[in-house]
Amino acid sequence: MVEEITKLSEFMIVIGSYDEKIQDVVEYDEGDDLKRIFYKALNWDNPVGTVIRRVK
Repeated sequence: MVEEITKLSEFMIVIGSYDEKIQDVVEYDEGDDLKRIFYKALNWDNPVGTVIRRVK
């Protein structure tokens, strides 16, 4: 599924809970590893409210 998202010309993914502030905004580029961005945002020891977006 993650690979399919990267084929889109534009997308936005918001990772966080309803009471969590967005701490990081990542501008996705074709060379980036989307799974690595997800793993960083969802780290159990230090989760980070994150927006991942690609806008062309």
